[in-house]
Amino acid sequence: MAASAPARSPSPATSDLMADSRYQKNEKEEEILGDIVNRYPNVVLLKQTAQLRAMMTIIRDAETSKEEFVFYADRLIRLIIEEALNELPFERKDVVTPLGATYHGVSFSSKICGVSIVRAGESMENGLRAVCRGCRIGKILIQRNEDTGMPETLGSLGGGVVKEGRKLLLLGVLLIHG
Repeated sequence: MAASAPARSPSPATSDLMADSRYQKNEKEEEILGDIVNRYPNVVLLKQTAQLRAMMTIIRDAETSKEEFVFYADRLIRLIIEEALNELPFERKDVVTPLGATYHGVSFSSKICGVSIVRAGESMENGLRAVCRGCRIGKILIQRNEDTGMPETLGSLGGGVVKEGRKLLLLGVLLIHG
């Protein structure tokens, strides 16, 4: 099996759609994303593919059924988690294949755990479990202080999930209306 597939050009129909200015990100969205990436250099954006735009179109469509919304939101969450895993450190690891050959691969250099922000991040838990078998997941409750308007931690569940040496994936969702 090849280590990586050759890069493919998008189909002519996809290229035409992506080139059409009606399907490009609007200037305000582009400006906001640019500001975020400049302000927070550790932010990683998903590659803006036609498939991603199609999923976002379905998710944002007022006519989308609840079942369809959940299906595509779960797909998107899984892509986000996969991309987050790409950012974690790996180390070299050699294994012996069933045919006796040595395969020079990689493995995560530390264990992974997740902590979901109650209500906001719980929708991401199944996506993390789907791609990180046996990953421990804890919860944290964060609520806005009525007096100061600032967020504060009210409690956490799943003590022992976050341990020294583990890489933590904080699971949270920001909802945008419109």
